[in-house]
Amino acid sequence: TASTAPLKLTSGTKLTTAEAGAVEYNGNFLLNNATLRFPVGGTLFDFTTDATAGGAEGDIYSATLAANTFNGNGDKVFASYGGNFVTAGTELTQLLVKFANTTIWDSTSVSPSAGTTSWRVHAELIRVSSTVIRYTISLIAAGASTYVTCAVGELTGLTLSGTNILLLRGASSGVGSGSGDIVGKMASILFHPAA
Repeated sequence: TASTAPLKLTSGTKLTTAEAGAVEYNGNFLLNNATLRFPVGGTLFDFTTDATAGGAEGDIYSATLAANTFNGNGDKVFASYGGNFVTAGTELTQLLVKFANTTIWDSTSVSPSAGTTSWRVHAELIRVSSTVIRYTISLIAAGASTYVTCAVGELTGLTLSGTNILLLRGASSGVGSGSGDIVGKMASILFHPAA
Protein backbone atom coordinates (compact mmCIF):
# COMPACT_ATOMS: atom_id res chain seq x y z
CA THR A 1 0.00 0.00 0.00
CA ALA A 2 1.05 3.65 -0.32
CA SER A 3 3.83 4.75 2.03
CA THR A 4 4.42 1.21 3.28
CA ALA A 5 7.66 -0.63 2.60
CA PRO A 6 7.25 -4.34 1.79
CA LEU A 7 10.60 -5.03 3.49
CA LYS A 8 12.20 -3.04 6.29
CA LEU A 9 15.53 -3.72 7.97
CA THR A 10 16.38 -1.97 11.21
CA SER A 11 19.87 -1.33 12.51
CA GLY A 12 21.31 -3.79 14.96
CA THR A 13 23.87 -6.50 15.54
CA LYS A 14 25.04 -8.37 12.45
CA LEU A 15 24.76 -12.14 12.20
CA THR A 16 27.57 -14.01 13.95
CA THR A 17 28.73 -15.27 10.55
CA ALA A 18 27.62 -14.33 7.06
CA GLU A 19 24.83 -16.52 5.65
CA ALA A 20 24.22 -17.03 1.95
CA GLY A 21 21.33 -14.87 0.74
CA ALA A 22 21.06 -12.80 3.94
CA VAL A 23 20.53 -9.02 3.84
CA GLU A 24 21.64 -7.04 6.90
CA TYR A 25 21.72 -3.41 7.94
CA ASN A 26 24.25 -1.83 10.32
CA GLY A 27 24.33 1.70 8.95
CA ASN A 28 24.97 0.29 5.47
CA PHE A 29 23.01 -2.38 3.66
CA LEU A 30 25.03 -5.60 3.41
CA LEU A 31 24.41 -8.51 1.05
CA ASN A 32 25.81 -11.90 2.10
CA ASN A 33 27.21 -14.77 0.11
CA ALA A 34 28.33 -17.90 1.95
CA THR A 35 31.23 -16.22 3.78
CA LEU A 36 31.42 -12.48 2.95
CA ARG A 37 29.31 -9.37 3.35
CA PHE A 38 29.20 -6.84 0.51
CA PRO A 39 27.95 -3.28 1.16
CA VAL A 40 25.33 -2.13 -1.34
CA GLY A 41 26.63 0.80 -3.39
CA GLY A 42 25.04 4.21 -3.38
CA THR A 43 25.31 7.66 -1.90
CA LEU A 44 26.82 7.65 1.58
CA PHE A 45 26.62 11.40 2.15
CA ASP A 46 25.33 14.52 0.38
CA PHE A 47 26.24 18.01 1.57
CA THR A 48 24.43 21.00 0.10
CA THR A 49 24.81 23.62 2.83
CA ASP A 50 27.59 26.20 2.76
CA ALA A 51 30.66 25.34 4.83
CA THR A 52 33.50 27.81 5.30
CA ALA A 53 37.12 27.72 6.38
CA GLY A 54 39.18 30.83 6.87
CA GLY A 55 42.22 32.05 8.75
CA ALA A 56 43.39 28.70 10.12
CA GLU A 57 42.92 25.14 8.94
CA GLY A 58 39.37 23.91 9.38
CA ASP A 59 37.05 21.20 8.07
CA ILE A 60 34.89 22.10 5.11
CA TYR A 61 33.23 18.70 4.76
CA SER A 62 33.74 15.62 6.92
CA ALA A 63 32.19 12.17 6.57
CA THR A 64 32.56 9.22 8.92
CA LEU A 65 32.71 5.96 7.02
CA ALA A 66 31.23 3.15 9.07
CA ALA A 67 33.36 0.16 10.02
CA ASN A 68 33.65 -2.36 7.19
CA THR A 69 32.71 0.15 4.48
CA PHE A 70 35.79 -1.10 2.65
CA ASN A 71 34.83 -4.76 3.13
CA GLY A 72 36.46 -6.26 0.06
CA ASN A 73 39.47 -5.62 -2.13
CA GLY A 74 38.41 -3.45 -5.05
CA ASP A 75 35.73 -1.57 -3.08
CA LYS A 76 35.76 2.13 -4.00
CA VAL A 77 34.72 5.45 -2.51
CA PHE A 78 34.23 8.47 -4.78
CA ALA A 79 34.10 11.97 -3.32
CA SER A 80 33.30 15.15 -5.23
CA TYR A 81 33.50 18.58 -3.60
CA GLY A 82 32.87 22.05 -5.03
CA GLY A 83 32.92 25.64 -3.86
CA ASN A 84 34.56 29.04 -4.09
CA PHE A 85 37.73 30.75 -2.95
CA VAL A 86 36.97 34.20 -1.57
CA THR A 87 40.18 36.18 -1.34
CA ALA A 88 41.26 39.56 -0.10
CA GLY A 89 44.66 41.14 0.20
CA THR A 90 47.42 38.57 -0.07
CA GLU A 91 45.54 35.69 1.55
CA LEU A 92 46.83 32.29 0.43
CA THR A 93 44.46 29.35 0.56
CA GLN A 94 44.88 25.59 0.44
CA LEU A 95 42.67 22.54 0.18
CA LEU A 96 43.60 19.27 1.86
CA VAL A 97 42.01 15.82 1.59
CA LYS A 98 42.45 13.60 4.63
CA PHE A 99 41.60 9.97 5.21
CA ALA A 100 42.02 8.08 8.47
CA ASN A 101 43.57 11.19 10.07
CA THR A 102 46.31 11.37 7.43
CA THR A 103 46.68 14.10 4.80
CA ILE A 104 46.74 12.24 1.49
CA TRP A 105 46.68 15.33 -0.71
CA ASP A 106 47.48 19.00 -0.28
CA SER A 107 46.99 21.62 -2.98
CA THR A 108 50.15 23.34 -1.68
CA SER A 109 49.68 27.10 -2.04
CA VAL A 110 46.79 27.92 -4.30
CA SER A 111 46.69 31.69 -4.58
CA PRO A 112 43.52 32.60 -6.47
CA SER A 113 43.11 36.02 -8.02
CA ALA A 114 41.11 38.70 -6.24
CA GLY A 115 37.40 38.00 -6.32
CA THR A 116 35.61 34.69 -6.18
CA THR A 117 37.17 31.72 -7.93
CA SER A 118 35.36 28.38 -8.22
CA TRP A 119 37.01 25.07 -7.42
CA ARG A 120 36.25 21.37 -7.66
CA VAL A 121 38.05 18.46 -6.00
CA HIS A 122 37.44 14.86 -7.03
CA ALA A 123 38.84 11.94 -5.01
CA GLU A 124 38.71 8.22 -5.70
CA LEU A 125 39.86 5.68 -3.12
CA ILE A 126 40.15 1.94 -3.77
CA ARG A 127 40.87 -0.82 -1.27
CA VAL A 128 43.94 -2.90 -2.16
CA SER A 129 44.10 -4.95 1.05
CA SER A 130 42.74 -4.80 4.60
CA THR A 131 45.42 -2.20 5.43
CA VAL A 132 46.05 -0.38 2.12
CA ILE A 133 44.13 2.02 -0.11
CA ARG A 134 45.23 3.74 -3.31
CA TYR A 135 43.87 7.09 -4.38
CA THR A 136 43.68 9.63 -7.15
CA ILE A 137 42.78 13.23 -6.37
CA SER A 138 42.34 16.12 -8.77
CA LEU A 139 41.68 19.83 -8.37
CA ILE A 140 40.35 22.24 -10.95
CA ALA A 141 40.11 25.91 -10.00
CA ALA A 142 38.70 28.43 -12.46
CA GLY A 143 38.30 32.18 -12.61
CA ALA A 144 40.78 34.87 -13.53
CA SER A 145 43.39 32.12 -13.71
CA THR A 146 43.01 28.36 -14.05
CA TYR A 147 44.76 25.92 -11.72
CA VAL A 148 44.76 22.17 -12.36
CA THR A 149 46.59 19.49 -10.39
CA CYS A 150 46.39 15.74 -9.90
CA ALA A 151 47.90 13.35 -7.37
CA VAL A 152 48.09 9.56 -7.18
CA GLY A 153 49.31 7.66 -4.15
CA GLU A 154 48.96 4.86 -1.64
CA LEU A 155 48.14 4.93 2.06
CA THR A 156 49.30 1.95 4.16
CA GLY A 157 48.98 0.79 7.76
CA LEU A 158 45.21 1.29 7.90
CA THR A 159 42.57 -0.64 9.80
CA LEU A 160 39.81 -0.70 7.20
CA SER A 161 37.57 -2.86 9.38
CA GLY A 162 37.30 0.12 11.73
CA THR A 163 35.66 3.52 11.42
CA ASN A 164 37.50 5.99 9.18
CA ILE A 165 36.95 9.63 8.36
CA LEU A 166 37.23 11.17 4.90
CA LEU A 167 37.35 14.95 4.97
CA LEU A 168 38.16 18.02 2.97
CA ARG A 169 39.92 20.76 4.92
CA GLY A 170 40.62 24.35 4.06
CA ALA A 171 43.61 26.33 5.25
CA SER A 172 45.05 29.78 4.73
CA SER A 173 48.27 31.59 5.48
CA GLY A 174 46.60 33.91 7.97
CA VAL A 175 47.52 36.89 5.79
CA GLY A 176 44.70 39.10 4.52
CA SER A 177 41.12 39.22 5.69
CA GLY A 178 41.05 35.56 6.70
CA SER A 179 37.28 35.28 7.16
CA GLY A 180 35.57 32.80 4.89
CA ASP A 181 38.52 32.31 2.57
CA ILE A 182 37.14 29.02 1.28
CA VAL A 183 33.44 28.29 0.89
CA GLY A 184 32.19 24.77 0.17
CA LYS A 185 28.91 24.74 -1.73
CA MET A 186 28.24 21.03 -2.19
CA ALA A 187 29.74 17.57 -1.88
CA SER A 188 28.75 13.96 -2.52
CA ILE A 189 30.44 10.79 -1.31
CA LEU A 190 29.52 7.56 -3.08
CA PHE A 191 30.35 3.92 -2.41
CA HIS A 192 30.83 1.30 -5.12
CA PRO A 193 31.49 -2.33 -4.16
CA ALA A 194 34.00 -4.41 -6.11
CA ALA A 195 32.56 -6.00 -9.23
